[in-house]
Amino acid sequence: MQSSEDEAKSEAPEPVKDWPFKYESAKAIFQEQARMVRLTAVERKIPLVWLTRTHAALDTLTNFLCHFAKVNPQQIAEGYMLESDFPLLCNACGVVSGSKLRMCEADSTEQFEEIILALAKENEFSYVLCDWDLSKNELSFAEGLVQKGNVTVCWPQ
Repeated sequence: MQSSEDEAKSEAPEPVKDWPFKYESAKAIFQEQARMVRLTAVERKIPLVWLTRTHAALDTLTNFLCHFAKVNPQQIAEGYMLESDFPLLCNACGVVSGSKLRMCEADSTEQFEEIILALAKENEFSYVLCDWDLSKNELSFAEGLVQKGNVTVCWPQ
């Protein structure tokens, strides 16, 4: 006969392995990008669009909020949150929601160009931050964008 504690353990979700970053280099890139987003869009209120391809935008945003709030993202991914984590995450959500941050998934070169052109028409950003290495076509598009106006494009290299 199983005790109620054993039953609870057997019903607990399987922890997510290697979430959100499989390699240390990916973690380092994310931490640097999160620092850039915090300084630019959140603290200075400079419009920034964070384009994601390596990770889903929702995963990136969740990890960014955890990073911003100094909450363990692994615990959140596994469905366990400390009582002290909730107000920290709520505060981070409130601060980030008042920022000039926009996030989009750009799964292809065409989407990358469409998103940037649509936002450029609205003069909605000064920085473009990509979480992947730009292809040759994307790089030449980004260079043209930088030459036309006050836009800075950043990506991992």
